[in-house]
Amino acid sequence: MRGAVLRIGSSDAVLRVGAAGTPRREERCDVGDLGAAVPRVLEALTGLNIRLDAAGHRIVHGGPNHLQPARVDDSLIASLREAIPFAPVHLPGELALIEAVRREHPALAQVACFVSAFHTRMPLIA
Repeated sequence: MRGAVLRIGSSDAVLRVGAAGTPRREERCDVGDLGAAVPRVLEALTGLNIRLDAAGHRIVHGGPNHLQPARVDDSLIASLREAIPFAPVHLPGELALIEAVRREHPALAQVACFVSAFHTRMPLIA
């Protein structure tokens, strides 16, 4: 399952939920920021009778210490805060999403997967 709010903060924001291979449900929504988007997405998913077992997050850059998917905990969050200089445009928002999910579902397992890990397997010349 996937859930997203597109164009957060604009008058034409759209909530989109669905599963691979099935029609997505879309509706306009009034969402001003990331923190407000998370409850709307989680609400829409549970409204489809989806039981949430975990949340996965695509993290643009894990800094020098994170190359493999990792379960989100306080230590990982602190480490990612230190890595903000590696991806200052993306990491603050990604961390805000993780924390918003924590507020809505404190016991829900969360996993971070790092896009930057892909580059560690490339030859140095590349």
